[in-house]
Amino acid sequence: MSSLSIPGLGYSVEECSPEIGGSPETRRRQEWRDNARNICATGVSDGCSCAIHFPGLATYHYEPGKADLRVCAEGNSVNLEQIEDTFYRSVAPLVIQFIGHEVLHASAVVTEQGLIVICGRSGSGKSSFAYGLSQRGYAHWADDAVTLAPSKQIVRSKKLKCPIRLRENVSQYYEKEGGRESPHDTSGWGEIIPTGSLLPVVSIIVLNPLQDAKGESAQPKLSRLPPSLALRHLMENAYCFTLDDNERKKSFFQHYVAITSMVTVYQFKYHQCMKYYNQNLDYLAWAIEENAKTSA
Repeated sequence: MSSLSIPGLGYSVEECSPEIGGSPETRRRQEWRDNARNICATGVSDGCSCAIHFPGLATYHYEPGKADLRVCAEGNSVNLEQIEDTFYRSVAPLVIQFIGHEVLHASAVVTEQGLIVICGRSGSGKSSFAYGLSQRGYAHWADDAVTLAPSKQIVRSKKLKCPIRLRENVSQYYEKEGGRESPHDTSGWGEIIPTGSLLPVVSIIVLNPLQDAKGESAQPKLSRLPPSLALRHLMENAYCFTLDDNERKKSFFQHYVAITSMVTVYQFKYHQCMKYYNQNLDYLAWAIEENAKTSA
C-alpha cells in the first residue's frame, strides 16, 4: 500500500436519495456508537460503493471512480457547517479505509525527524495535546484522522484536510494565555503544511487518561508498548467501515502488524484534569525532545 494513492476526497450537497447497488443479499450493514454506546451513524456497502448516514443530518454516498461524495441533507434547514465538519472528521476517514487504506483516529505534529502521532478515544485529549505542541513550535499535521501507509522499512502519512477543533475548556485556556512563545527554534516547522503532503511517522503515542485515579501520582508517564499491546491499541483506535470482507480484514490486520513492526508505540498515562494540562504538555514536549536526541 502506498500513501501516494490515497485520494483527496470532496463532497457536494444535492437533493437526492442515494441507493447502494447490488442485491440486498450482498449488502453489508454497519453501525457506529459514541462513548455512551448510543448509535451515532449507520452504514451500508455492496463491496464497491458505500453510504454513511448520520441521523438528523445527512447521508454521504461514495461511488468508486468519483472524487466527490454525494451528500443528501435531511430536514428543511441544511446545516452546511456541521455537514462539512462531519465529512472531514468521520466520513472521509471511513471511506479512505473502506477503499483499502488505513486511517488512525489520531492527531499529529511534525518534528525534524517526522511525525509524532497521538491517538486515543474521543475526548482523551488528542487535539488538545497536538494543538499545545503546535504552540511550542511543532507544525500541526492532523486533527482526528491520520493516514498510515507501511511500505518496506518506513510508514508514511499523507496529510488530510481537517480543521482544528478544541474543546471549550482548552480553547478558554489559550484565550487566557494569549498565545505562547516556542521554547526552541521553530524555523521551517511553524508554517502551515499543505494538504496532500507526505511525511514519515516517527512514533505513535496512545493516550491513557486517568480521570478519577485516587492515590495515583499526578506525574505523567510515557512507556513503550510491546508489539502485541501496541497492535491491540492501534486497531482499537483505527477507523473501520467494516471487516465483513475477508480480504479487507486480512489486509487490515497485516497493515497494522507492519506498522507496529516499524514504528515505536508508546502509552501516555496522565491525569486529564485541566489543572494538570500544562504539566502534561511540558512532559510530552520533553519526551519528544529526548527521543529526538536518542534517534540522532
